[in-house]
Amino acid sequence: MPRRALIKIIILSLVSLGTVVLFTVLSLVEIERRRQANMIGVPGPLLAACFIVYPLLSAAVGLVSGTEGHYMCFMPVALAFVISVASMLQLGLIFPYAVIGYVCFALSYFVSRFLRARGGLVQFVLSRPLGALLVMTAYVLMAALLLCPLDALDMMGDYQSPMFFTVPLVLVGYPLLFILTGAVAGRFPKRLWPVPLVALAVLLAVGNCFEGGLFSVGSFSDMSYYIKQNVPAMLVYVGLGYTAMFLSRAFFWNNPECYTERLLGALSALAMGPLIYGAANVPGFLWGHPLWGETLWYALHLGLAAAVGVLAGRDIWRCFLMPFIPLLVTYIQMGPPVAPGTEPKLPPALGERWAVICFFACALCMLLKFFLQPKDKRV
Repeated sequence: MPRRALIKIIILSLVSLGTVVLFTVLSLVEIERRRQANMIGVPGPLLAACFIVYPLLSAAVGLVSGTEGHYMCFMPVALAFVISVASMLQLGLIFPYAVIGYVCFALSYFVSRFLRARGGLVQFVLSRPLGALLVMTAYVLMAALLLCPLDALDMMGDYQSPMFFTVPLVLVGYPLLFILTGAVAGRFPKRLWPVPLVALAVLLAVGNCFEGGLFSVGSFSDMSYYIKQNVPAMLVYVGLGYTAMFLSRAFFWNNPECYTERLLGALSALAMGPLIYGAANVPGFLWGHPLWGETLWYALHLGLAAAVGVLAGRDIWRCFLMPFIPLLVTYIQMGPPVAPGTEPKLPPALGERWAVICFFACALCMLLKFFLQPKDKRV
């Protein structure tokens, strides 16, 4: 078995077991609470796990396993068995989770073979203008679906925290979307010049689905006020996108030595910042589970640090600055999501030091990847 496949098996096993154990414990705690309160019904964590978390976990395991072919073909059914046993569910539920896993396994297997024959995912997708446009549009759409609902919360009458989300989104989140997509669009400036306008259109389309937020036109009865306050910010964002496009073309893409996976890796890691911010706030502020939100924030940032470290470890001498990327992404978010007027569920000192922890976690993963990979070729 190749060492790369063995590393993936170990990582997937740890992540899967950790997820199953976490939701099993949450379910047991909720069952005990309901028993003491003489309440009937299925625990919320169990429902969320069965219909949301476990299907997504099965799909993720199948997608990752499919890249290694027959070496990891047992992972989807093994995960389905662990889920069924550890979650105290019927063994018959092995089949739907296994089906999800193997469908994603087959999809990943054939797609990876197709891309490997054409130079890999980055070379096949981002080396073509249409592929780069589709990837950036999908990224902005995903970020908008996570950030725009949070932006709208500040305008709700029953949510007493004006500008709690709007300020960090206006100053950090939204500008990053335009800067990052503009920097990637600089690879093909003549063909991808509409990218900043496409990003603005996507944010306007999603933002107007909610009653409030920077991009929600319908929530303002006075259009002159909206034009004076919000339109200038949008113009600044579009200008940032085109500036990033020009600078990336002038200083990076015109130099063949700089057109490497390092630049795309750094941009991809930075692009995770808005996604992590939105995803971590969803459980606490939209579903009423602040502990889940804080835990998710810690897990996502640590996972980003580990992923960056593993990828950068393939060329540690040229990527020795990469641990600063997860450090920056974690630091600018100012700690895990905490509702206004409440205390964090986990120790605040942990959140203050998490950026430094992510830095050393990334560096450690880089060293482990460097010493574990074969010396005669990259993996």
